[in-house]
Amino acid sequence: MIRVAVTEKEYEKGKDIFEESIKRLDFVHRSQFISQENAIITNQLFIQKLTGIGSIVEEEHEQKVINTPWPIEICWLYIRKMQAHVILGEYDEAITAANLAKPLLWTSPNMIQVADYVFFHAIVLAQTDATQELYEHEKQLQVWAQNSPHNFSDRILLISAEIARVKGNDSLALELY
Repeated sequence: MIRVAVTEKEYEKGKDIFEESIKRLDFVHRSQFISQENAIITNQLFIQKLTGIGSIVEEEHEQKVINTPWPIEICWLYIRKMQAHVILGEYDEAITAANLAKPLLWTSPNMIQVADYVFFHAIVLAQTDATQELYEHEKQLQVWAQNSPHNFSDRILLISAEIARVKGNDSLALELY
């Protein structure tokens, strides 16, 4: 099982990022660039969920995004929610968010958010032993790692380690971790 603890240094970094995002949010709000406003708030919610910084009401923001005419925003919202739930070890909630994002992945071809979806979804699938889709994600990560090792080699190693763990091959899992 993968768990991530937020250190004091990471908390401070999150606080700095959150404070900077408030400045950016003010600018896009004054510019009436609603799509970017929603994107910033989605990222603020991610930081809030991991650190406790902020006072955004998640349900209100989610409803606002769902009611936009841009399905890409909805997709990215659910990908971010899935990521936060995976990091916090909340796998049932992560699967729910992944299932809401999946039919909207078409909105984001060649976007880093799809890579985040594949990686974090693979992590949660490894925790639930849903192997067929996990193997599909592994194959996709292998392709990306071959084409861009600096960006994806760490991800494929972690997912391969998780697959080895699920299969009961602890020595290979340890080697890959």
